[in-house]
Amino acid sequence: GGGAGERQTLTLMEFENRRQDAVNRRRMTTLLRGPSLRPVIARLEAEVESGLLCVRPSLNLAADVGQRDNLLSLLGCYNPLWLRLALEAISGEMAPLGAAADDAHALRKWLDKRFLAPIRLDPAARPAAVAAAAGRHPDKVWEEARAAAVGETHKCIVRRVLCVLLLLDRAKETTVLEADPCLFCPDSTIKSTRQMAIEFARSFLSGGIGDLAKHLAYMDAPLAHAQTAHHEFNFTVQSLATDLRDGARLCRLLEVLEVASAPSGGAAALRLTPSLRLPAVNRTSKLKNVEIALRAMEAAGAPLLRHPPDLHGCAKLLIEGHCEATLELLWSLICHVALPRLAPVGIVLDEARRARRTANTDFAPAAPDGAEQPAAVAALLCWVQSVAAVYRLRLSDLTGGLRDGRGLLALVHFYVPEALGDGFDARAELGLQRPAGAEELLLEELEAGQWLRPVEGDTGRAAEAEARKAAKRRLSLFASSLHALGGVPQLLIAADAVETGPDEAVAAVLLAHLFARVMELSTQTRAARLIQLSGCARGKRCVDPWKLMKQCVFAIRMQRRRRSSKQRADARAELRSRVVLSRAVGAWRDRVLFVESVRATRTIQAAGRRRRAVARLSALRAAALALQHFLRRQAARSLAARASTRIQSAARMLGARRRLQAARLAAV
Repeated sequence: GGGAGERQTLTLMEFENRRQDAVNRRRMTTLLRGPSLRPVIARLEAEVESGLLCVRPSLNLAADVGQRDNLLSLLGCYNPLWLRLALEAISGEMAPLGAAADDAHALRKWLDKRFLAPIRLDPAARPAAVAAAAGRHPDKVWEEARAAAVGETHKCIVRRVLCVLLLLDRAKETTVLEADPCLFCPDSTIKSTRQMAIEFARSFLSGGIGDLAKHLAYMDAPLAHAQTAHHEFNFTVQSLATDLRDGARLCRLLEVLEVASAPSGGAAALRLTPSLRLPAVNRTSKLKNVEIALRAMEAAGAPLLRHPPDLHGCAKLLIEGHCEATLELLWSLICHVALPRLAPVGIVLDEARRARRTANTDFAPAAPDGAEQPAAVAALLCWVQSVAAVYRLRLSDLTGGLRDGRGLLALVHFYVPEALGDGFDARAELGLQRPAGAEELLLEELEAGQWLRPVEGDTGRAAEAEARKAAKRRLSLFASSLHALGGVPQLLIAADAVETGPDEAVAAVLLAHLFARVMELSTQTRAARLIQLSGCARGKRCVDPWKLMKQCVFAIRMQRRRRSSKQRADARAELRSRVVLSRAVGAWRDRVLFVESVRATRTIQAAGRRRRAVARLSALRAAALALQHFLRRQAARSLAARASTRIQSAARMLGARRRLQAARLAAV
């Protein structure tokens, strides 16, 4: 090892791993400080400070080793992958990464020593504390200080544990980790965050709030995740002949390839594993699982088997472990789903055109024919041929053309030459020192299937052995470069340097992963170059101050012109917006005035009509009253006339009776 000033070098794979770890930490920290958790955590901290959420008075988590061990065991039920991210996001420190075997033990030790560390009182501070409380017993003062330290430790532990519960539950529901592992260890007794909260409250908290899970739900932070048998199912594929018969791993493969979760017409993402029948112990369950996977494949655009063409027949062949049917179905999935996702055809062809512009026109490859092979495979072949043309290599296919390893080394050297090491000689390894005529003649012989020219005697055997040794060396160098790159599976071995070379399907998958990786690295390389150029520009400022001053003056002038033009553009835009706004306000004002005038006109018209109606009603009422008065007067007159007539007739009748009576008396 060197000193502290020695420059540390990292391989691209290590850099990618560290970058991915940093991305996961950033996602977890963003989720912790986001608007969904920040108000809830603030309310929880206020309740902890007020004493509503507190540790039972009979417990001392700062000194009781047994209780601390119980708390660590409770938090140890979480998967170390999730727990590490949560602890680092909450504490702001990086937890030490142990070996794969004892990673959980190292994390538990750091959790005990750092994350849940008790507050220790310095014995040297005792005289100052006793002097501050003059008139009291020193031992009593020190005991109160220790009790206050224990209380602060309990508050810190409660805050951090509750933050871990909320953060991990929300992180699992939002799938912070792309692999989406189980939140809890498969061998743990706790399988849900609600159960974890209840167990923590039952073992350590006082009974002031009752059910902690319900209390968190009232605070708009429900604990929703529950780990089921579907989450703990082992989807590892050990054998293609037996592991794909139940359909569970095929559905999981589709989910990993983001086929089942691809939105269809804006609909929600579809999940296949929750609808599976696990464990699939009978033929009916296996048939249902395989049919679910085949329907998802058809929806993704991957064709099923040619014979039989129906879905039920394909499912039967997969359940029975038919070798040719299984391989054909997997190749269809790779060609139509996996390869376009890793290496989109349009991007691959654009990259091939860029490589052809770099290469000599005499070595430019022909366009791919998509009728003979899938479009993704044809595009990858076109890309390999274009890059190989830069190094004056001709490749006819993905099998014999990659047999000697020169085409693969050309790909790596074209994009990431540093992955091949400082001692890599491109002219010697790629055969660039040979004349063009000998190169073409040798390549034509290789395309014709002749691995070596027929040479008699020991010279031919020695040349053949030397050629195979060189091919194996190139493939070994290519494998080491892939290890340095990272993210590309090791699908080729040294044995592929003999006979017919690698299989076309294996080569297509390898090239798709390599294309995705070099495209990602090219983006990062361009960003690094921009940073380096800016750094070089800053370093050159001290070399020529007059040139720098001229550049600064020119930059200031350009900035002023840019600002003035921008200000004029802003002023014109503001003027246009003011005109539009004033027109809109004027139109609105005119409309308001028109509406008000219409309303006033209608009010005046209604008042006039009401006045005329009242006048007509008054006239009619007066006429009715006069008529009634006249009628009543006429009725009174007729009544008086009839009364006087009756009185007169009665008087005459009375006079006549009296005269008659007098006549009767006179006659007697």
